[in-house]
Amino acid sequence: MRVKILYVIGSLDIGGAEGHIVEIVPRLDRSRFEPSIFTLTHAGTLACEVGKNGVRVVTLSQGKLFESGNPIRTATRVLRSMMNLYCFLRKEQPDIVHCYLPLSHFVGGVCGILAGVPIRIMSRRSLNDYQKKYPLVSQLERYMNRWMHRIVANSNAVLHQLVAEGVSERQLRLIYNGVDVCKYGGGLSRTTTRKWLNIAPNIVLIVVVANLIPYKGHEDLLMALSNIREALTTSWKLLCVGKPYCLQLRLEQKAKELGIHSNIQFLGEQRERIPELLFSADIGVLCSHQEGFSNSILEGMAAGLPMVVTDVGGNAEAVIDGETGIIVPPKCPEKLGRAILTLVKDPGKRRCMGAAGRVRVQQLFSVRACVAEYEKLYEELLSEHT
Repeated sequence: MRVKILYVIGSLDIGGAEGHIVEIVPRLDRSRFEPSIFTLTHAGTLACEVGKNGVRVVTLSQGKLFESGNPIRTATRVLRSMMNLYCFLRKEQPDIVHCYLPLSHFVGGVCGILAGVPIRIMSRRSLNDYQKKYPLVSQLERYMNRWMHRIVANSNAVLHQLVAEGVSERQLRLIYNGVDVCKYGGGLSRTTTRKWLNIAPNIVLIVVVANLIPYKGHEDLLMALSNIREALTTSWKLLCVGKPYCLQLRLEQKAKELGIHSNIQFLGEQRERIPELLFSADIGVLCSHQEGFSNSILEGMAAGLPMVVTDVGGNAEAVIDGETGIIVPPKCPEKLGRAILTLVKDPGKRRCMGAAGRVRVQQLFSVRACVAEYEKLYEELLSEHT
């Protein structure tokens, strides 16, 4: 009898947690595990990708759960979503319910308890900065933590915060993100991608893969590049890859004000082309103000890029300062600019750091290692339950 696992998440739209599920769940050993995914709001753009790999995606609700300024309608929608999930759990009777992100943690946790699911797991994939803005979420999450059999952190930074919140060490498990290194190497053509981008081979190409939302620090990056513009004697370009939201217009205006607009290209999501875009670049950047453990850093390292990253969350657990990249303080365009300038001026250092980063990902952050850790966790909990 295979172990039935139900993953609960808001949707499978493009995002860090969502992309992680898409990479991990289809790779579980199907002779031992029978995974399926329940989305609380809508299926999302990645649902088809999971479905092609034989994983069932169930969506019984449509639309956002929260409506600003209308708490009654929000409560009604949340309750309806909870009822849908509860009925589904009673019908399917999974052995494990595994929840991702705060809303799913609460809804999936409560429904899992009421439906009598034997094993309940929550994955925390970011620092708890969001709790400052939503104190009620913080209280609900801390209460639900008591009812989880395991809480999975994707970095030591997240793990330490969970301990500070009162989660017992027995409940905790550290499982780093994993990427498929094979996607970021053989078969990709740097020349072909640069022709598509209309970027000459001699131009130093900097890339940042992050949705255009304020805490990702894109404005810091524009300021950093503006600060070093006169010292950049080499021709350069910056590729911004990520969902534009409403921030792109502001960033474009900022780039014009700084006089670097002609050096910036905004490409949108480009999910399917991220491996080749990274492979065609020379330097990777992630200048977030907060992170749990970023997949985009691992992807850049897998593509052989030296990474310039901010010292937040688990970034410093992925990048070794001075060996696979450069770590700088968050919200500090001056130091961010100097780090980028160092790599622009030293092609040899770029190559050495990039090669070391790829080896590090292969050894510590491969998708196979990540899947093996999840399978080990599930078997461990089943053994304890039995």
